[in-house]
Amino acid sequence: MHLSLDNERLHALGLTQLADLWASRARIIDAGDRRRRSLERDLHDGAQQHLVGVLLALRLLRSHADDPELRQVEADLRGAIEDLRELARGIFPVVLGDEGLAAALGALSETKHRKVTSAPRVRLPAAVETTAYLIVARAVATGPATVAATENQHQLVLEVQTRAELRQLGEIEDRISALGGTLVRSAAAAGGSRLRVVLPTATSDPTSGASSGSSLNGSRDWPRGTAR
Repeated sequence: MHLSLDNERLHALGLTQLADLWASRARIIDAGDRRRRSLERDLHDGAQQHLVGVLLALRLLRSHADDPELRQVEADLRGAIEDLRELARGIFPVVLGDEGLAAALGALSETKHRKVTSAPRVRLPAAVETTAYLIVARAVATGPATVAATENQHQLVLEVQTRAELRQLGEIEDRISALGGTLVRSAAAAGGSRLRVVLPTATSDPTSGASSGSSLNGSRDWPRGTAR
């Protein structure tokens, strides 16, 4: 009798510790994403705006003295501003937070070669959207890629195929694991890679494997184009 009670107590303690571990991992992901958004705002509202101000002043100066050296400085400054914008988008694209994954993948095509065959038209939990975007961004950084993302049965299924081999996905794999998802990687033709990622879009109970039906991080489905 005492042995049975001890086993039940240990089992309950183990389930509690497991639940605490999952909650802790989710908080780490959320804190990291908040930091990404903060850094993006700092770059946009601080350094980028300062450089734009300098560029405008330089153009005013050139209107009075069109010097070849000034033209070169202006060109270099425009390049620096574009590099900074690209860096900010890589840290956390504003469109991802405002309009969702489908819109963010569309914006990504402005500077990267990628083909999206499907994308969810509803808002997903912020951590899920950010993770999916980071996976695609990492893939298209290697070259052209094909992307398909579908959401149903409280899961986001993301499939990515690249022409180049994907390496150093440790951080991405950690995020996927922390969200209770899975990643399967296989080789594609001509040395490319295929990724199939499944991410739960509803809160999972790690002690039972069941989904509660409520979204991660308190998020809900939002129509595409609706800002949160």
